[in-house]
Amino acid sequence: MKKRSSILAGNTIKIKTGCGTLYVTVNDDEEGNPVEVFIRLGKGGGCAAAQCESVGRLLSWGLRSGADLKSAMESLSGIRCSETNLLDNKYSCSDAVSKAIAKRLELKSPIEQETIIEETKIWKTRVCNIY
Repeated sequence: MKKRSSILAGNTIKIKTGCGTLYVTVNDDEEGNPVEVFIRLGKGGGCAAAQCESVGRLLSWGLRSGADLKSAMESLSGIRCSETNLLDNKYSCSDAVSKAIAKRLELKSPIEQETIIEETKIWKTRVCNIY
């Protein structure tokens, strides 16, 4: 299993779910490969927040063990729950994680964004809104 470096760069994607706002951070290693995922539900505590944290930990474990982020994204896609309201364009937490990872895969690696970040003096972690 790959060890975590002390400093990693990443992207944070913000997405609305039936349970509240979800923040999904994907961090890359020095070569630009995704190695960890943090998932934070805007509302603190509760079962949904615990499940989101566990999904993030499992994704991170899988990435450090050589799993493919795109395959993980496809596995989470389309999962529904009782809090999902399609009329308001809110996703289940699992489906939102899938959508956020898809958005992250569209972006260039944070390592490749280095020159853009230096020129514009923005944080290496970006926040993208998906509605």
